[in-house]
Amino acid sequence: MTSHPKPTPPKKVLLISVAMVIVFSLGIRFMHLQTGMKHYRQLFFLENGAPLMTAMDAYYYLRITDTYLSGGQSMGPGSVPLLAVVTASVHKLTQIPIEKIAFYLSPLLALFTILVYFWWGREFGGTFVWLAAALIGMGSYYWYMHTCLGRFDTDSLIPFFVYGISFMVYRFSSVESWKKRLVYLLSALVMAYFFQWWWKPARYLNIFLLASPYAVSFLFWPSNRLEKALKIALFALGLTGIMVVVFDLSHRLPGPLAPIFQSLSGYFKLVAKSPESALAGASAQSISELQPPSWHYFCQMVAGHASLLILSFVGLGLLIKKHYRIITFLAFPILLASASFMAQRFLIYFIPLYALGLAYLLKCISGLKPLRKIPFKPRQWIMAVLCLAVLGLNTKKALVTTINPKVRPRDVALALDIKRDAPQNALIWAWWDSGYFLQFYAGRKTIIGGGNQTSDRIFVTAFPLTTDNPVLARNWMKFFAVRGISALHEVDKYFNDLGKSIDFLKTALARPEGLDAVMTRFELKDREYWGNYLFPLAQVYVYLPYNLINDAYWWFYFGSWDTAQKSGVHPAAAILPGHFSIDADRGSIVIDNKTVRISELYYVTLKPELHTNGHQRYRHASRMGVIWVRDHDLAFVFETRLLNSLFTKLVLLDPLAPPAGFTPVRYIPFHGGVWRVE
Repeated sequence: MTSHPKPTPPKKVLLISVAMVIVFSLGIRFMHLQTGMKHYRQLFFLENGAPLMTAMDAYYYLRITDTYLSGGQSMGPGSVPLLAVVTASVHKLTQIPIEKIAFYLSPLLALFTILVYFWWGREFGGTFVWLAAALIGMGSYYWYMHTCLGRFDTDSLIPFFVYGISFMVYRFSSVESWKKRLVYLLSALVMAYFFQWWWKPARYLNIFLLASPYAVSFLFWPSNRLEKALKIALFALGLTGIMVVVFDLSHRLPGPLAPIFQSLSGYFKLVAKSPESALAGASAQSISELQPPSWHYFCQMVAGHASLLILSFVGLGLLIKKHYRIITFLAFPILLASASFMAQRFLIYFIPLYALGLAYLLKCISGLKPLRKIPFKPRQWIMAVLCLAVLGLNTKKALVTTINPKVRPRDVALALDIKRDAPQNALIWAWWDSGYFLQFYAGRKTIIGGGNQTSDRIFVTAFPLTTDNPVLARNWMKFFAVRGISALHEVDKYFNDLGKSIDFLKTALARPEGLDAVMTRFELKDREYWGNYLFPLAQVYVYLPYNLINDAYWWFYFGSWDTAQKSGVHPAAAILPGHFSIDADRGSIVIDNKTVRISELYYVTLKPELHTNGHQRYRHASRMGVIWVRDHDLAFVFETRLLNSLFTKLVLLDPLAPPAGFTPVRYIPFHGGVWRVE
């Protein structure tokens, strides 16, 4: 009599499966600490052992956490983000520094997403589907990138809440027992409560997450008359809400609803990259996450290879065909995932669908008739090899790619120099990428940050970096540091013409000694008022990192915005580390066997310290100029407007002997510097 091994108990299978996914997910993320420890130690940690973050938004949450711990804010939705509360609570319990908690927290919080695959995967195909989907989803490069070490922001739990709330609404609508329905309804409401505490925009998403799946279900799920009427009413209200958002009809809504839909319309405009005002182009144009992904980007970031993405779409098609009634409860997550084709930011909602689709296809393949004819063990080996091949292709990029921090220890050193040198009421003038970072380490306000990139603020921040007039730049910074961005529109009350108002400010701030003539030209009176208003006393520090050269295409565009032409200048800029030759007599540079005429040439040396020791002009009509670092075999090829800008003068030409009114606090060659505005 042949004995058969006892089947593994379901609970044991579940525990083994969950453990496998947890180890796999954490392994992908934590392995980089071991495989690149020297690399990590040099780039990721300060001398005191505090780690640096891999996302600039992380410094916003670190600052909020620090403020909360010092008793500066109360707890609750709308006050302190839940991420900061969790971090502060762990710190209080363990006394681990908040930077270390923040560095390791995201991969741990991302484990909650396993529940999404468990809940939905079991509905679509049992243990195999949820396990395969979890391994695929947790190994996707895009998800790895948003939940890696140092990614201290809200991304790690957003899919959990979006798909989790949808699942609770599905169970509420599909079970018959009212006791169970009540449990699922309460679960959905509790998750929605924590979601809006976790991520502020969720207070708007929650309306759609809770109502839209339930409303759409009237098409496929039986209901009594009362419930069906309720679903149809919600469906109609949902469609109306979408119309209001897309066509910006919020001004026609009654008082309490108008602000809610106005915010949603504003976010839609941001994603759609619509111009926000007459002052500047849509700021979303310069935000990489709001750009539509190319097919290549989509494949590489989500699946690792085009074949897997295509197979996933096939699997999703089969899934919809087989389980269309259940899929109706994923209507809103599917809508959010579809927005991935408009903006990369929404790929975070696509990952679970991609993983479920691919896992479901593997399940379908395992049930094909040709495979069923193969004996059990060989068939299992074939499926195991296929699954490993899919998983390997899907996860390869995450395994070999270390996500580097956005700032380096030297950036922190510059920020700490500001903290030591600047009074508490000082303002730091920096581009928006550095705002949160400087607020955390320097402990001072910044002119702009990651969460307040309005067109007005972007223009005001960028303009002084683009001008070739240091006097104008200095007075512009001090004026807006004290008067605020709203001063732009306060001045406009006298002209009712934004272009003329900006022209007045540029002219007056560039010629403080000629203010009387400027006022006469612009037909203004009360010289004493304008003298005090335009030239206040202010403590301003300028922080300019070297890598802003790579972003000049955008910040120069915003700062050079012409209100009449409704356009700005995208300057050409290139850094050439060798592989060029310069003919100083003829005024040309040869790059890859191509000769480029130049109109200006600056000679710069690094030793004993960075110094400009020569300047030539040529009669060519060329718009290009060159900064030649002669003792470093390096050249900067810039369009002349960028070449002569305040940014270039401070960062590349004479950082230690800058234009009058700017005093160097510290400068690190090829890294950046800090200057005090006098």
